[in-house]
Amino acid sequence: MRLADWIMRSATSNPPHGREQWAQAMRAEYALIKDGKLSWALGCWTTMLGWWVSAEMIYLVVLATAIVVLMSQLLFWAWVWIPHDLVRLGFYPPLLELFPACLLIALYRPRHAYLTAFAIFLLPNIYEYATMYTDGWFIAPHPERITIHDAPQIVGLMADLGGCLSGALLGRAIRDAIRRPASA
Repeated sequence: MRLADWIMRSATSNPPHGREQWAQAMRAEYALIKDGKLSWALGCWTTMLGWWVSAEMIYLVVLATAIVVLMSQLLFWAWVWIPHDLVRLGFYPPLLELFPACLLIALYRPRHAYLTAFAIFLLPNIYEYATMYTDGWFIAPHPERITIHDAPQIVGLMADLGGCLSGALLGRAIRDAIRRPASA
């Protein structure tokens, strides 16, 4: 399969509500084109992306707001607010914030549970690591001694990812259970 075929299929396989006929027409036109298939497929894909962004604008704003709040000093101040007894039990502030953030956003948009979890996990962590590098944290003689949640870095990151995924998937499951009609 060529790149143009893959792009065209991704652009027209799951059209927004009310755009099904457009997707069929674009697939039919694409099948007739001999030259310039890639540009046609990219045009269809960008059109579909524009419709998706406009349809999901509120979700994207909510997600971006959650990410900005998580990247702010909220994580720092949570260390001050959370009792140290909870921290000793393993309830670290990032986990206490990532899980409910993902849960609430997935309750709002259950279809995007995985996107929510990965965006909320990745973007604050990328920001944090970039900040540590630019602040000179990793110039120290032993950067491997830096821990996340009192664990090796990879373990701490996987705990964060697990918190995001479990929150998002629980939110999706709750929303699906609420939507499902009760059986008689």
